Parts: sequence; structure tokens; C-alpha cells
Amino acid sequence: MAFPSDLEIAKQADLRSLTDLAADAGIPTEHLAPYGTGAAKIELDAIAAMAARPQDKYVVVSAITPPVALAAYAGAAARARRS
Repeated sequence: MAFPSDLEIAKQADLRSLTDLAADAGIPTEHLAPYGTGAAKIELDAIAAMAARPQDKYVVVSAITPPVALAAYAGAAARARRS
């Protein structure tokens, strides 16, 4: 059985807007700085805006393939629902 390529997997993905993803992660959308439709930076002001939230661990990612990004998001969202 052959495994699908990254491109084949990416073409099957149902893309969600970055504002929806940020909202699910609890990041205030007013602190997003969009770069086109597929990328955004989170402004440093978000740290103060989220200071009252419980502390958690985070991972800084500088480059990632789409399937790994989706898996990382799914894991973070599942963890957020449990807490």
C-alpha cells in the first residue's frame, strides 16, 4: 500500500480561516496580523491580553508542512477542551 504524498494530503484538507483557528485557541483576533490568507503573526500585545488565562506550555514553530500543522493544531485544541 502506497502512502499519499504531502501534496495529496494537503489537497484533501478542509481549510479554516485563521481567525477561526485563533478563536479556538483563545487568541484574541484583534491581536492577529494577517499575511495574506494563509499566514498570520500574533502581536506581542496578546500576551498582556491573555494574562488572566491559566499558564500552559507552548511550542514555537518556524517552518512546518501542512499535515504536521493540522496535527499540531488538533492536539492543542483537544488539550484546550480538556482543561
